[in-house]
Amino acid sequence: AGWLLLCLGRQVWLLILGRVVTGLCTGAVLGAVPTFVAEISPPSVRGLFGMTFNLGGTVGILLMNILSLWVPWEYLGYGAIVPSVLLSGAMFFIPESPNWLMVKYGRCLRVVEALHQLRHRESDIDDELAELEAQVTALKAQKDSGFSAKMLRRQDVYKPLTIGLLLCFFQQFSGTNAVQFYMTGIFADAGSSLRPEYAVIVVNTSMFVATLIGSTLVDRLGRKILLMASGTGHTVSLAVLGYYYYKNRDLAHPDSSPLPIICMAVFFVAYSIGYSSVTWIVITEICNSSYVGFITSTCSVFVWITAFVVTKEFEDLIRLVHKYGAYWFFAGLCLLSTLFIFYLPETKGQSIEEIQRKLCPKVYRDRLTTAPAGDRKDPSGDRSAFKYERELSKYDEISNI
Repeated sequence: AGWLLLCLGRQVWLLILGRVVTGLCTGAVLGAVPTFVAEISPPSVRGLFGMTFNLGGTVGILLMNILSLWVPWEYLGYGAIVPSVLLSGAMFFIPESPNWLMVKYGRCLRVVEALHQLRHRESDIDDELAELEAQVTALKAQKDSGFSAKMLRRQDVYKPLTIGLLLCFFQQFSGTNAVQFYMTGIFADAGSSLRPEYAVIVVNTSMFVATLIGSTLVDRLGRKILLMASGTGHTVSLAVLGYYYYKNRDLAHPDSSPLPIICMAVFFVAYSIGYSSVTWIVITEICNSSYVGFITSTCSVFVWITAFVVTKEFEDLIRLVHKYGAYWFFAGLCLLSTLFIFYLPETKGQSIEEIQRKLCPKVYRDRLTTAPAGDRKDPSGDRSAFKYERELSKYDEISNI
């Protein structure tokens, strides 16, 4: 509907309505797809599967950039309707998330069938089924999975929400939209004769390649390393780019140099291997099943608000502190984000239950102390209550955060 309004609309209000509809749908997809992918993926390849969402988006943008050289935008809009219709039709054949089914219906045949469809008909799903059941049973026992002010005081809500919002803040305040929307000026300052439309294709091609590389590394190196590499790459490239503009601050036209283009290449490669997609992988991994919808939706709204603020205010920031000051400002925030990520828990290869146990030890300690004596066992079912409590004691220092 949104693309039809954009393609057929000949009045401003129809074009605005089309953008609103497509924007709302994009926001919904941004919150739902990473969550769904995280819930259906085995822990060993959850990062790889999570990267496919961003990889698909990168391919789509690159394809549109290339086709736009010869095809009018209205026809590209009609073309964008095709994958939207195909996706809507495919939804009837895709199994529902076992996590969601377990929360809604409890242990039933639908959960077993969904797991068999997602794994393999002969796969042993008993351990995964038991872990899902233990997690959902504990969540239902808490009796406050609905939204309320009291809910926000829960450690397994405010900690993932705070981490998610900070990751979204650092993702957008890395300056990615500012650099991307104004990169034609950077190319011009570098003395490049490359036409703007070709420059965009070059940048998006590098982002696609970097995303492809990142997808092969996310389950080998872990989320933290890729995010820290992304933050470090942003810090260095923006700091050097700021230095270039500072050195040429008194010149009407900066000296031609390949340095801005090199900085931009490093910047977008760093963004693609970390901030672009790993951010959403981590956000979905640190949420439990009852609150993942609320947390990812809140983060999705927040990320678009911050993207709007950065894009709109970038020129005002340049007028206030000049180009070099603006890029140094973003470089400082990227350095701060790297320090923040250093203290995040690693989620690679761990089940959602294990991640929650490390991130929110107070919730699990409360669960042990309130459960009947016969039920005090590790939700994974392979350790005694004594060992489980000893493991929780490792996190005493952060249990009251």
